[in-house]
Amino acid sequence: MSTKEISIDELVPGMYISRAYTSDSSINNAFQNFKARSRDDVIRLKLAGINKLLIKIDTSESTTTENTVPKSHRHKTSFRNEIINARQLIGEAKKTLETFSHSIMQKNSIDITPVVNSIEKTFSSVKRNEQAMIALLHINRHSSLLVTHSISVMAMAGAIYEKMGLSDISFNDFGTAAILHDIGWIRMPVYLISKSRALSNSETALLEQLSEYTQGILKRIDGINENIAKIILNTICNADHTASKIINICDRYDRLTHGMMGMEPRTPNSALKGLYIDAELDDTDKEILSHLIKLLGVYPITSAVQLDTGEKGIVLEQSREFPLQPKIRVCYNAQKKPLYQPFTLDLSNQNKEPESRIESIIDPSQSETDPLGLLRCTETSFDNI
Repeated sequence: MSTKEISIDELVPGMYISRAYTSDSSINNAFQNFKARSRDDVIRLKLAGINKLLIKIDTSESTTTENTVPKSHRHKTSFRNEIINARQLIGEAKKTLETFSHSIMQKNSIDITPVVNSIEKTFSSVKRNEQAMIALLHINRHSSLLVTHSISVMAMAGAIYEKMGLSDISFNDFGTAAILHDIGWIRMPVYLISKSRALSNSETALLEQLSEYTQGILKRIDGINENIAKIILNTICNADHTASKIINICDRYDRLTHGMMGMEPRTPNSALKGLYIDAELDDTDKEILSHLIKLLGVYPITSAVQLDTGEKGIVLEQSREFPLQPKIRVCYNAQKKPLYQPFTLDLSNQNKEPESRIESIIDPSQSETDPLGLLRCTETSFDNI
């Protein structure tokens, strides 16, 4: 398929965009594979800082407003339907991992089979619609922090594993390594898991024993093969190994967005930017991160945003076709007053002129931004989408 690089000023409705480039290199990979439907889409891209684009000539039209998306980019199940399945599967996975962890602490015999079965069931949701599972794993956590973190890393890392096609490692081995990558933390003081600021020297010294603790636990688990153990231990020591790098990047993203294990909390967008800066000198890290950015989108689910109208809300669902126009839950009106009945606004399907657009990503941890805490995602945020 032939492509052509053009400037943003040459873009017209109907062109199919293979890739768009912004002045902010950390989010370039989120702008891929969509068609500019109308002049409004062109304006939105300019406002987002797009300066050049790579278009697919064979699938572009000069004037049409029809949008097409490759089948490979379409979800098999709608977000609304899959969110129900994902919620149930996360609950089941939590119970399985909690039972598994309890067996480790009690020094009982440990069989990996229930965990492997849980991984397969949980990841089936990611295959149907990865947004649903990842959305639920982004909400605020109040309990089972280590278990939920492990499931989150497995879901994100598994999606990237599939995109990168790592044929030298089976998915079962990779998924098991991803969900058990922090198993050694169950030997650490509990408060360290939820600590949202830098670790002290003595706490950092404790983590130096993590590899030893992990090896000891892995030796007691029936079904842990050499591949799984190698990936986990390479992840702990930050080895230059692709599978371990995938898990490590997803691990750091999840720690950052939830403020745990010695990392101060950041918004999803800020976390991605920080990771991108860290990956600048490593081509493998950049490739992995590009897949993570594409997975999470321009405006990651649960991000708090402000519209050009002054309204503020939470990103609930991405649009693969229109990455600049997600579905959001509006919680504050244009006068910054809280709405007692928040409403859902699909920015890609508005029946008004001019259409609303996202002006900026905002930080809900700032009291002046979100005085009533309405922009913090909870279990109920995805009800009645």
